[in-house]
Amino acid sequence: ANLGWWEYNFEENSVKWSEELFSIYGLNPADGIDSATIGKYINKEDIAPLMDKVKEIYANGGSFVHEYRIVNKKGETRYLIDKGY
Repeated sequence: ANLGWWEYNFEENSVKWSEELFSIYGLNPADGIDSATIGKYINKEDIAPLMDKVKEIYANGGSFVHEYRIVNKKGETRYLIDKGY
């Protein structure tokens, strides 16, 4: 099903990813991940709307569903749907 998960800690500016999400991005889990690296793969047109959604949910609570595109390390475009709680 290609289901991965991620968790962002605003206080520490740190990110955790599941192994499946590394696979979707075409990255090696042993290399780790950080916010700057993630931004390299998200479609440039989709970064601002995605970050706006994440900030909104952090500030106001609740949940969201947001679709965006990435271009993985292999150069393949992937469509992701994030659900935040």
